[in-house]
Amino acid sequence: MAKFEELELYYDNLRNAFAEKNETYYYNTDRSHNATVMRFMFDNASNINMYCGELSVLRNGFYQKINEDAGKLKDSMITSLNSFLEKEKSKLVVVLENFSEDIFNDLICADLFKGKMKENKISLYKLSDDFSFKKDINHFCYTDTNIVRFEEDKMRHNAICIFHSDSYIETMKNNFSILLNIAKKAEEN
Repeated sequence: MAKFEELELYYDNLRNAFAEKNETYYYNTDRSHNATVMRFMFDNASNINMYCGELSVLRNGFYQKINEDAGKLKDSMITSLNSFLEKEKSKLVVVLENFSEDIFNDLICADLFKGKMKENKISLYKLSDDFSFKKDINHFCYTDTNIVRFEEDKMRHNAICIFHSDSYIETMKNNFSILLNIAKKAEEN
């Protein structure tokens, strides 16, 4: 896993590429880069739609599998998520492949997350266990500012981050719409 200083350079590279407004691709190959891309998305968007396994990037267990810089990375993620959710019209919509009530016990910022769910700034949906194809669908995330993160290997968190690609955004929107139509709202009990 990359050191925090390397991840900050990676973040700066993302920022510079995003500012150029050209179609750009950045590969990332581990949890620490996954978190850095998500941080970047939170910092540069107002609306984010995500299909993921169990919201691992916002859970403590995720950061326990990263090197000694995990605390700095987790703190940065909390700051970015909080700033994102404080934007006036921010919205995070997540379709979960595997929903469990345990998610709420392991969130890195559980009180913030639950509070924003009540405010309808965060919406969680779950796919039925009967939906047999869900394991075959790669995880992805996209923003209203034309940023896409598409996992090529959801077990190792290998992904590609794509800026300013109309075709990728349209594909992600269509796929997310399909998933959202077959998902059910998940609530914290």
